[in-house]
Amino acid sequence: MPEGAMCLAMVLNICPMKPLGVQFAITMVPPGRLTRVSSAATRSGRGANMAPNKLVTASNCASAHAPKEPAGQWLEHAIRFSVGDGEGSSAGCGLVVSKLSEVLFVETLRRYIVQLPPDQTGWLAGARDPIIGQALALLHKEPAEDWTILDLAKRVGLSRTRLAERFRHFLGESPMAYLAQWRLNLGAEMLQSTESSIAEVAAAVGYGSEAAFNRAFKRQFECPPAHFRRSRNAQRAGAVTNAAISTGA
Repeated sequence: MPEGAMCLAMVLNICPMKPLGVQFAITMVPPGRLTRVSSAATRSGRGANMAPNKLVTASNCASAHAPKEPAGQWLEHAIRFSVGDGEGSSAGCGLVVSKLSEVLFVETLRRYIVQLPPDQTGWLAGARDPIIGQALALLHKEPAEDWTILDLAKRVGLSRTRLAERFRHFLGESPMAYLAQWRLNLGAEMLQSTESSIAEVAAAVGYGSEAAFNRAFKRQFECPPAHFRRSRNAQRAGAVTNAAISTGA
């Protein structure tokens, strides 16, 4: 999710990554069901290479195992509150749970990241790195900027060569290749979530012309932006209709 990924990159870059000495694990479970998760899962390395758009959301996280220290107790109590009030009908309940889930997601992920092995690679490990984390935050925050590897290197205080090498070490591609992918993913999200024209979306994600955006988008998603938007809107409308039918039945 582009907006969430941008927020995550900025949070990871700003928040101090001090080891907390905790073991923590999360899992995808049906909403409303409380499932206990073993902390051993965090040591397997699973999920360490997740891309931003593949991260689980806090709303799907129903339980965690954290030690009995103040921060761990707060996290456990907050999760239990979210689960217990998930089906509540009191005024403002939905809004409270929604906002709390965002905080839980960031804190859960932060705790997971600080325990990644020092030699871990992947998006999360890169976000933890002080230099690559800063570079990712800049690219996510300012996708429309006319970035060059030199500009980015100056912003993070590293030479072009060192930045390119370090970025590739963690993410397996160059900063400019990552930016190109990010722009297209962000554009795809905007096509689905806004009514902006194709030209407006293209400009918002850093393309100088609608034609250039169309070509790049078609290479990535195998269809033009307009077709992509119509297809996704039709799928969403179909899902809403099916849900209404099921509810009525």
